[in-house]
Amino acid sequence: VQAGATVEDTFDLYVEGREPSPLIDELRLVSAELKKNVTFIDAMMSLRARTDALSIEMTVSELVNSMEAGTPTSDIMRVVSKELRDLRTANAEQMGEKLKLKIMLPGFLMAGSAMIIILGPAIIELTNSGMF
Repeated sequence: VQAGATVEDTFDLYVEGREPSPLIDELRLVSAELKKNVTFIDAMMSLRARTDALSIEMTVSELVNSMEAGTPTSDIMRVVSKELRDLRTANAEQMGEKLKLKIMLPGFLMAGSAMIIILGPAIIELTNSGMF
């Protein structure tokens, strides 16, 4: 987009030669709609209606708003990509925090088992010798 290509051309360039995936299939549908002279905003709104991904919803909303306001698309895409990157980072950190808790429980169980294995014979020996 920043090199002077239109958003429509960018969709075509992006999906060309890519392996099929849900995102690529949706972008191909958008590209086909644009070739059928559907307006860009209508094509984006239909993409938004077909998908339920937050990242697509955010991107479509920002693109539509930028088209209506006349803001350069490259500037909007830069902002959206930073917001999505921050969102992914926050999600990864949140998953890491949850993973810490899941890892701690087995660690405590193993430490407790090791203590029983190490100290168990010593305690049995002390009780048998009459010290307790």
